[in-house]
Amino acid sequence: MANKEHVYLFFHLKKWVDWRRSHPDVVPDLSAMEFDDDFIPHVIEYISALGTLSNGGRIEAVKSKWVGSISLDKGGQKVFYGKTKKEVTEKLVQFRHEQQQGVLIPTSQQALAEFLQLQAFYELKLNSGLSPTTVTTIHNVLHKALQSAVKWNLVARNVCKLVSPPRRERFEVKVLSLEEIQKLLSVARGRDIEGLLCLAVATGLRRGELMGLKWQDIDLVAGTLQVKRTLSRVPSKMEGQGYVEADTKTKKSRRSIVIAPFAIEALKQHRIRQLEAKLKVGSAWQENGYVFCTSIGTHVNPTRDILDPFKALLKEAGLPDVRFHDLRHSSATLLLSAGIHPKVVQEVLGHSNISITMDIYSHVLPNMQKDAMSRLDALIDEKKGEDEASSGK
Repeated sequence: MANKEHVYLFFHLKKWVDWRRSHPDVVPDLSAMEFDDDFIPHVIEYISALGTLSNGGRIEAVKSKWVGSISLDKGGQKVFYGKTKKEVTEKLVQFRHEQQQGVLIPTSQQALAEFLQLQAFYELKLNSGLSPTTVTTIHNVLHKALQSAVKWNLVARNVCKLVSPPRRERFEVKVLSLEEIQKLLSVARGRDIEGLLCLAVATGLRRGELMGLKWQDIDLVAGTLQVKRTLSRVPSKMEGQGYVEADTKTKKSRRSIVIAPFAIEALKQHRIRQLEAKLKVGSAWQENGYVFCTSIGTHVNPTRDILDPFKALLKEAGLPDVRFHDLRHSSATLLLSAGIHPKVVQEVLGHSNISITMDIYSHVLPNMQKDAMSRLDALIDEKKGEDEASSGK
C-alpha cells in the first residue's frame, strides 16, 4: 500500500470485530438446542406444520406471497418474504440458527449506519490526498477480510458489498524511447545497478520479482530464467517484520523467460563483481543466493538500493523522471513496436490474460496497425507486379 497508515487497517478491523462481538443486539436465548445440517430439515418440517416459532415467529400467506416474521429482543420484528411457505420457513430457521450460534443479526439501521461510516471513511481518505486507486486497494483489503469474518461467523454480512469504491484513475503509461533506454544503460555501465537495469529492460520483470530472483533461477548458458518468487515487504508493526519471499502476483506470473544477450553479458559481469564482494567481506557474508543483494549478501532495499540510484542515473543522463516500474512498460512497448505478437509479450510480462496487455499498451496499437497495413500493401503490390510481369511474357 502507498501510505503507512494502511498498515493499521487490519488492526482497526480486528478492534471493530471485537467491539461488534461484545456489543451486539441482545440475542434471545430461544433454546439450548443446537441445529446442525442434518437436523435443520426436521425443524423446517415441524415449523411448516405449526406455522409458528416459539419466540413469536409466524408464517402466513399474504396475497400471492408468504411472509414470515420473528420478534427481536429490543422491539420490532425481522420480516422475511418468499414465494413459498417452505422458502420462508427456511429463512426463519436459518435466522434462528444464526442467533443461537452467536452470529450478529443486523438491523436496517445498523446497515445504514455502517454504510455511511464506510462511505465517509473512503471520502476522508480521498480528501487526505490518497488516489482513487489507493482507496480502492483499501476497499479490496477490507472486503476480503470481512468476507473471511462472515465465513467464520464473526459478522453477519460484508458491509463492503453495500459500498461502491471510487473509480480507479486511468493511468497514462510513461515509457522511455529506444534512444533513451540506450542512453540510460550507457550511463549505468560499470555501476552496481547495471545488471539489474539491463535485466529489467530485457525482461520487464517487476521490482519485487527482481529482488526475489536467485542465481539458481538463472541459466546463463541457455540464456533463460525462471520467475518463481517475489520479495515482499511486511509492515514493521506486524509480526515477521521486514521482507519475506512470497509467491508471485498470479499463477501466470510464474514463468520462464528467454534473456536477451546484452542482459546475459551484464549478468555475467554482475556475478563477477558479487563474488569479489563476497571474498572481500569474508565471514560477514550472508549467503541467500540473491542475484541482486547488498555488499554482505542480504536482500536489497527497494528505495536505497534501487529507486535512489535509478533516479540519480536518470538525472545524470538528462532523461525524463519516470518511475522504476516504467522500465517494465518501456520493455513491453519496445517489444510490441518491434512487431512481437501480443501473446508473447503477455507471457513475458506474466499478465493473467492477454486483455490486460492489450488494455495497458493500447497506445502502441495504432502504430502496429499502420505497420500491418503497410506490409499488406507491400504484399499486394508485390503480387500485382508479379502478375503483370507474368502476363507480359
